[in-house]
Amino acid sequence: MDSIGGMMIAGYIYTVAYASLKQSKRAVSVQDVKMRRAGPYIVGIVSIAADGNLTQPIKTTGNRNTV
Repeated sequence: MDSIGGMMIAGYIYTVAYASLKQSKRAVSVQDVKMRRAGPYIVGIVSIAADGNLTQPIKTTGNRNTV
């Protein structure tokens, strides 16, 4: 019973994360979704691309990095 509950929770987390990424089309885009079996487990890989204008460049002064 614990394994079934764990699979249900994992499926819920995956669907919420996938829906959140799909709704934020301006910030990120989902490029690829891959699922594979690894023994008794199923591993999922979601490849995303983020807009480069959303991050701030790191300003450097001397040898120290400051944000």
